[in-house]
Amino acid sequence: MANLKVRKDGVNTNIPDTLIPLETTFTGSIETSTSIRIDGRVKGNVNAKGDVALGSKALVEGDVFGRAFNIAGTITGNVVSTGSVALLPKARVLGDIVAKALSIELGASYSGKCIIGAIESARMKPGSAATEAADKK
Repeated sequence: MANLKVRKDGVNTNIPDTLIPLETTFTGSIETSTSIRIDGRVKGNVNAKGDVALGSKALVEGDVFGRAFNIAGTITGNVVSTGSVALLPKARVLGDIVAKALSIELGASYSGKCIIGAIESARMKPGSAATEAADKK
């Protein structure tokens, strides 16, 4: 994650700007101008200007927008990245992915359309959240 907290003594505490902890369910849309780490469950869309990380037990039921993604959990919805998307060994994505780069590690599963390269050229099914995001960028 790029946006990590640093104590006054210069020590990086590895705490993201926004955190949804394990055993927490959040219902509704999340918008943050910073990075986010999700270890719990989110029922709604996530829109982050920074990086997005999902822990291995995380579940997001909605579209997720952000810069760079590290996904170890599950997303049921579209993923739109202005940077890269990394699907780690236990990741599951059930939705479309739009990103500049994509890596899928052995053990990850993915079902959906994928558009890699310039986000401006992304065209998914009309009216999809991914298409609207591509039009706004």
